[in-house]
Parts: sequence; structure tokens; C-alpha cells
Amino acid sequence: MISAFVAFHNIDLDEILEPMESFKTFNQFFCRKLKPSARIADSADPLVALSPADARTTVFKTVQAATQLWIKGSSFTIASLLGSDEEARLHLLSNFSLSRADFGPQNQAKRFEHGSLAIFRLAPQDYHRFHFPVDGVVRETRSIDGTLFAVNPIAVRSVIDVYTENLRTVTTMDSTHFGRVAIVAIGAMLTGSIVLSTKPGTMVRRMDEHGFFKFGGSTIVVLFEAGVIDFSSDLLENSSQALETLVRVGSAIGGRRQV
Repeated sequence: MISAFVAFHNIDLDEILEPMESFKTFNQFFCRKLKPSARIADSADPLVALSPADARTTVFKTVQAATQLWIKGSSFTIASLLGSDEEARLHLLSNFSLSRADFGPQNQAKRFEHGSLAIFRLAPQDYHRFHFPVDGVVRETRSIDGTLFAVNPIAVRSVIDVYTENLRTVTTMDSTHFGRVAIVAIGAMLTGSIVLSTKPGTMVRRMDEHGFFKFGGSTIVVLFEAGVIDFSSDLLENSSQALETLVRVGSAIGGRRQV
């Protein structure tokens, strides 16, 4: 199936790090690494955030704009995306002396409620390793079990809350220039699993590998706190018309807002 897949999607074999004969299964090819020269950062400035994936992207200044223009699931919230509501519930069950109010200020979702978000949708033919968009330290990663709905635009713009119901991992990082950042890797139809390459406490740089998806289409959602990032004007313009923009790992997606 590998040769037929390569021919159908016109995949550039010169970019692939390992020789084709080294792939013994289709999934090994699907998770292929690329040569370092195949993806170069658009800017050497660490105040520029980069695309974490080869993907079709939409960006929104606010979560509210995203739900008005793109994410149509009726019960989508940042808390449900990050699994914060369930996390609080489990803590309450294990410690009856605490109330939900104890979790309000600490709730991770509070940091991003009025923030910005970027959505990166990977198709099966894309390079399926994903990378860090900014410099910083990995704070924590949690896995959230779920289903595997499709993440194509038709599904995302339906009543199904694919981002909050699908299997996913949530990684938070204390970035050097962009404050707290959350990176949510979301599985999709036919995606076997999400494999992460980094651990909490690791110092990472833009373009460092964060992990990869096994077979299937997939999505990355990156959350920024309010007032931190100015997304590129072309991405904002396309997104305002509900159009995705094709980007690659290292493409500039925006810069640190100047105070």
C-alpha cells in the first residue's frame, strides 16, 4: 500500500529521512521522520510563533470568534477541550472536604477563556509528526480518552463536539515569550494513537518534535492567553471567511504582541 499511497498523493520522497525499504508496515511509513532540511523555520526570531504541523489551519483572536465562525458544536468550551471539568469532578470525589469553588482559580481553562486559538487539521497524506510552536518548558501532559469522530470541516461545523469528545492529549507549557500555552493533540477517525516524544520538565525550542499520530487524520489545537499573540493577517483574513490555509512545520503564524 505504501507505493500506491505515495503515487496517489505525490509525496516527495526526497524529504524522508529513512530509506523507503526500511518501512516494514504502512504505519511505520505514516509516522515517517523528515530530514532536518525539509522543514525550516520562517523566522529565527523566538518572538514569532511557528506552525507545529503540516496542516490546514484556521486562527481566531478569541474563542468566541472560533465558535461563531468555525467550531459549531453546541457544548464546546475550553474547559471541556482541556478536560478540566472532569478533572475537577474526580478531585472532588476523592476529597469531600473540597468544593467546586476551590478549583475555580486553579482551573487551567480559566487562563484561556478569553484567549486566542489556532487549529491545525492534518490529512492522511501529511507528515504526521508535530512540533512545538514556541520556546519554553513542558509543564504537564494528560491523556483524555474518547471516541474517534472525523475532524474534517463538515464534522467540525456540525453539532458534534469532535474536539471535546475525541481521544486527545493536553500538554501545557510555560513558554519563554508567550506565557502559558496549551497544545491539544486530537485523534480522529482511523487514528490509532497519539505518541508523545517529550516529558514534563523538558526545556524545548520551536521546531523540536513533540510527538506523532499513528494512522489517520488528526488535529492540533494551540491555545494562547489573552493579549499575547497577533496572528498573521492572511491567516486571520482566510479564517474570517471560514477558509483553511495550508501551512507546514515552521511556517510563521503570528508574533508576540508588543505592549
